Amino acid sequence: MVSRHAQAISWLFHERLPQLRLDMLEVAASDTAYDPEGWSEGGLDEHCGCVAYVVQKRWGGDLLQKGGHIWNRLPCGICVDLTRISLSPKARGRVAKPRKTVNKRFKIFEDRLINKHTHTHKERT
Repeated sequence: MVSRHAQAISWLFHERLPQLRLDMLEVAASDTAYDPEGWSEGGLDEHCGCVAYVVQKRWGGDLLQKGGHIWNRLPCGICVDLTRISLSPKARGRVAKPRKTVNKRFKIFEDRLINKHTHTHKERT
């Protein structure tokens, strides 16, 4: 028998995170990119901070950083990087220091996701 914890992790990785990534691809734009010149439409290039912020806010865990890149380590210990579609229990980086304020780009990105989910939910009802 599969434990509830294993079922929850399976649901998260096979249903929730892939859908969240698709939604993020739709709302990402040059104004939410770290370097607007480095962003290409339809991708999450230059959005690692925004993406990691949203994942941490929804599911907790730590933000990990190596060089200029940031990703998540969920409370279950698995590392997630939705900008690169990778999941790993062994990704190495240092735990990023908590921010005192939320970056304006992160908030814009999150607000767009919330609006998208609100709009999608209204369409389904």
